[in-house]
Amino acid sequence: MSRTPRTAALAAAAALAVLPAAVPAAAAPADDAPVTTAPRPVALDNDPWVPHGKLDIALGNPNETGTPGTVQLLLPATLTVRDDKRCTAVDPGTLPAVPATVAAAWSCALGTVPAKGGKEATVRLRSATAEPVFGVEAKGWVRGAGAAGVGANSEFAVAWPARLPVRLAAKPGANNGGTVAVTAAVTNAGTIPLRGYALLARVPAGVTVASKYCKATAHAGKDGCEVLRLDDVAPGRADEVTIKFRVGSRGGAVELWLAPPSRYPNKDTSTRVTLPPKG
Repeated sequence: MSRTPRTAALAAAAALAVLPAAVPAAAAPADDAPVTTAPRPVALDNDPWVPHGKLDIALGNPNETGTPGTVQLLLPATLTVRDDKRCTAVDPGTLPAVPATVAAAWSCALGTVPAKGGKEATVRLRSATAEPVFGVEAKGWVRGAGAAGVGANSEFAVAWPARLPVRLAAKPGANNGGTVAVTAAVTNAGTIPLRGYALLARVPAGVTVASKYCKATAHAGKDGCEVLRLDDVAPGRADEVTIKFRVGSRGGAVELWLAPPSRYPNKDTSTRVTLPPKG
């Protein structure tokens, strides 16, 4: 098909390929529009309350001059971009060829892609659900964008953390001058790594939290604290957490539980620990 010099110039200036990182930039895109190929799936994990993950994008430029590495992200309502100054929200209603499930769009300027070359970039996505969800998936799309228009939508999968059986057990130490250390064992009883969890504690009147890393949060309530653990716990392994409490002569009992509770299909995710009184 013949093209005018102006059309060809616009097409050459705008052509941009978005390729999975495993595919070399030399995999030439079409020369008349930005082209995209689906990136690797995104796994959301880390923070159990608001999980997030990396969208790895490889940018390829088959042209003779450098090309702005601009991409558009088309996301459902359950996803958003996590704190990235390179990305600007765009009204998806103003964009062409937007899938029906898209509720938000972002334009991300990822730097210049060199002539006849490529570069890799990462954009972090995070969950945007009102409450934590587990074991669900969603789809997003990425495409190159330039002066001549946009490329084809390339679909990628996003997975939230799986529901996972995790067991909690805890025991107190002796009362040492009014302080009792409670050691909690969090055991991954599943078949995949546990990537981050929260341990919450609730204390009765007369008992206070002595460990600074067990912090007051909205999740724990006014009489409790939360320890956020972001290290991986391998299947069959246990992670130990020690929380110290100040306990008077009347003793008391603290309640411990794993959160978010909707993540765990088993029931042994909470326990009550009796604290010995100060002698």
